[in-house]
Amino acid sequence: MEQFNIIDTVEKSDLDVLSIKVIDVDSSMEWINTFEFTKHTFSTNYKINENDEVKFYFLNRRGKVYSFVYKNKDDKNINKVFNIDIPSDRYRVFVSINDELYDTKKSI
Repeated sequence: MEQFNIIDTVEKSDLDVLSIKVIDVDSSMEWINTFEFTKHTFSTNYKINENDEVKFYFLNRRGKVYSFVYKNKDDKNINKVFNIDIPSDRYRVFVSINDELYDTKKSI
């Protein structure tokens, strides 16, 4: 139970609100790796390197996009715990690795 208490005390992560015009979802590539995402964790079989930049984009039906930087290029921490707090809705999840946009085909 201690681990759950630690996660619950994680500060809310910074999210940016963008327009659908900012990311080109039509030219995104299909994400072919595993993708598991929760409010607090992310896992994949894709090998994230120390110098990779990883971002998530959450697109709702109205075209509003929430952006979350999971890992900056200069951040060595790859397996972070975070606290995503986006308004209740259905979101399609896109992942960007070094500015290459991928459609996970997953919704949260």
